[in-house]
Amino acid sequence: MGQISVGSNTGGTTLAKLNDLLEKYVWNVHSRTTTDRLRLKYADPEMTPAKAWDRLVKDFPPTVPVPLEEYRKTTFAFLRVGKLDHAGVRADHLEYRSEALAALYRRRGPIEVEIHAALFDAGRVRVLDRETGEAVEALATQQVAHGITRSVWGQLVRRLNLGRDQADAGRIADELANLLKDAADAASKQRKSQKRAAAKAGASQSMAADVNGADTSATGTGSPNSVEPSAPPADERPPPVKPRQTTVSFLGDPDDGNATQRPA
Repeated sequence: MGQISVGSNTGGTTLAKLNDLLEKYVWNVHSRTTTDRLRLKYADPEMTPAKAWDRLVKDFPPTVPVPLEEYRKTTFAFLRVGKLDHAGVRADHLEYRSEALAALYRRRGPIEVEIHAALFDAGRVRVLDRETGEAVEALATQQVAHGITRSVWGQLVRRLNLGRDQADAGRIADELANLLKDAADAASKQRKSQKRAAAKAGASQSMAADVNGADTSATGTGSPNSVEPSAPPADERPPPVKPRQTTVSFLGDPDDGNATQRPA
């Protein structure tokens, strides 16, 4: 381990010297010094930040930054073959220009180029020289196209019905506002439709519950101890039975023992 010394007179220390000193401290002192937290976490009395890094990097290797060319392949998609002229390139009813594109034109003149569109920004393209492989980026001259995804820009072009004309910034702004309004209205209608469907489903469930309750009461399918048989309606009851009356008459004098009874 190297020695790190700081002079007593630090009045002439610059930020660069301080950064160098901090870097040496981190690598030579901090990373080689064990701590209670590391010792307990890894159950190793000799565990240091450097040893912990070496152990973890095997299971979790650091992510290497994506190469620029790979980034371009995933960010830009081939759009069309166009012609480079003094005004730049044209694609999707937009004009694209940049200093790098102008420099390419000065070196190569009017040539055929491949135009690769940025998927998430209609205001940006990548122009590729098909012969030399040189590629430069360019931006749309219409500021309103910047930040709009390529798919949304395609919808705008169809709504504007431009044909072969270039897009006008004023028309783009107006139609974009209309497109956003239509999207908001569609989302609002969908939410209302979902609410109506939920309310209808709730009403159907409530009605089904009421019908089931009525059936239970009518058929007496509940507890036998909780439902008592009800009396039939008055018009369905049988007429009451009147007691039969018997009249007895006597032949002769009732006081006479020879009298006989005769039913009426």
